[in-house]
Amino acid sequence: MGAGGGAQLVDRVVNEARAVSRATVLRGLLFGAGPGNVQHNLELEQLSTRRNRVGPLPGVGGDGRAGCPGLEGVFGLPLGDDEVAIVTLHRAEQLKSEESGLIVDRVGAVGKPFFQLWAGAGRNLDCIDLDHGHDGKVTVPDGVPVTAPDEPVTAQDEPVTDEHLTHCGGTGRPLVLVHGLMGRGSTWARQVPWLSHIGSVYTYDAPWHRGFDLEDHEPISTERFVEELGAAVETVGEPVVLIGHSMGALHSWCLAADRPALVSALVVEDMAPDFVGRTTAAWEPWLHALPEEFSSAAKVVGEFGPLAGRYFLDAFDRTPTGWRLHGRPERWVAIAAEWGTRDYWQQWRAIRIPALLIEAEDSVTPPGQMSRMRELAAGRAGYLRVPGAGHLVHDDAPQAYRAALEAFLAELPNP
Repeated sequence: MGAGGGAQLVDRVVNEARAVSRATVLRGLLFGAGPGNVQHNLELEQLSTRRNRVGPLPGVGGDGRAGCPGLEGVFGLPLGDDEVAIVTLHRAEQLKSEESGLIVDRVGAVGKPFFQLWAGAGRNLDCIDLDHGHDGKVTVPDGVPVTAPDEPVTAQDEPVTDEHLTHCGGTGRPLVLVHGLMGRGSTWARQVPWLSHIGSVYTYDAPWHRGFDLEDHEPISTERFVEELGAAVETVGEPVVLIGHSMGALHSWCLAADRPALVSALVVEDMAPDFVGRTTAAWEPWLHALPEEFSSAAKVVGEFGPLAGRYFLDAFDRTPTGWRLHGRPERWVAIAAEWGTRDYWQQWRAIRIPALLIEAEDSVTPPGQMSRMRELAAGRAGYLRVPGAGHLVHDDAPQAYRAALEAFLAELPNP
């Protein structure tokens, strides 16, 4: 979203949200734009519990009129079972994605935003009608950048997809985001808004990452992951760009090798083909010692650090009492352990599509392997090593990651 606003703007927005939102608590919300609205005109109106309109919320609009400044972002934050805070950001006060995430954390929301809209949404948006209990119903005839981390978007003409593949907004070339080990589709919330201006964005939830209570007793194997990813991608109905991080990148290139008709291009973030001989011994005690549930966001951040902590707050199951692991640690260990018993060079050598390789300076990959992947791709793969970045490049160095993806996607041939 452009240059960051800095700590002063973050503090101001947080303070306004805390002070104002509870004065305009919503049990229902109508968010609409009139027909032929070329200026992206948006209006928020409060509804009573009987769904009678109370009137526009003061100062919240989108056409730049006095008292209704042009908006860069609109968030709906759940404050309680029946409370919704509306947080708005003017176009002249742009934030970095990580600053937006900080606002969400500091406002004191009881969960992640159940809708996020960005500049330009009003052009095609009919309405969002949020009734009691945050049951969002979205009408988007032509596609707009809408993300709903907790619930799939309900839209007119929304693509019919696999239950583990969520369409998050945008139109055009399909872009499927595939998370890493211990991740989840919801961890891409900071990338979805800008990607949805480039294509039709989907997030995917891999097996053994779909919820703590959704135990899967089938044998763990890369083939199982690839089969399920392929089944999900097939429902899109045309070849997709797979944008994978770590484990998700491995499964993405294995799918491209196994079923090339499904995949038009690849992004591989910080993953290599050969971990043979490496074990999970050093990692297992820490992982098994994790509590099943964290009682506060602060404890999640304390355990994992600010960057990974935010990532896991997005991934974990949200419960009435905290944040619960969204899978079983013993299964996560078994997934990583398989990589120490086999390599995936053969699958990489089979790739015949454009690829972008992104390696962190502080990478988890064995030295030199991602450079070797570029060489084996025979001119089909670009390579970027991101100075100062850790394994979560897309969150640790978001500007470099975004610039690399935008350039790569812009060079792809039209579908």
